[in-house]
Amino acid sequence: MSCKKVKTTKYLTRKSPAYHAASCPGEIKLGNDKAEWTSVANKRGVYTWKKTMKAAQGTLFALYTFSADKSGESWSYGDLPSGWWWVGSGGGSAGFEQDEQFSGPKSGQPKMRKFLETYFAGLKKKGILSHYAIRNSYPKS
Repeated sequence: MSCKKVKTTKYLTRKSPAYHAASCPGEIKLGNDKAEWTSVANKRGVYTWKKTMKAAQGTLFALYTFSADKSGESWSYGDLPSGWWWVGSGGGSAGFEQDEQFSGPKSGQPKMRKFLETYFAGLKKKGILSHYAIRNSYPKS
């Protein structure tokens, strides 16, 4: 399925872009509301459009690869630092098999980065992950 504009009434009158999110994974498109939207996969791998964060928002990406025989493991982050939320997950990039996106106040980005570094270091120590990285931007393949 290629990333082509859908011209049905449903897609032309909603706020998000007039594209199937699944056909545009990871892409940023202008929505019908004139805001930028990003196609992001949820935990089940289903792509949906999420409004791209405003400049006052910070974004962090956790990229990781499972250790052998640990693929499919899941976890809960519990309480994230104030104002931060989990946006979604995807199929990874730049040598990693999975990724997750988090957004929140730019001023809280150092605290959130430390939270993620500690959390993912724990997953690696438990043998669930072989390697990981926390990034400010999504690396291109």
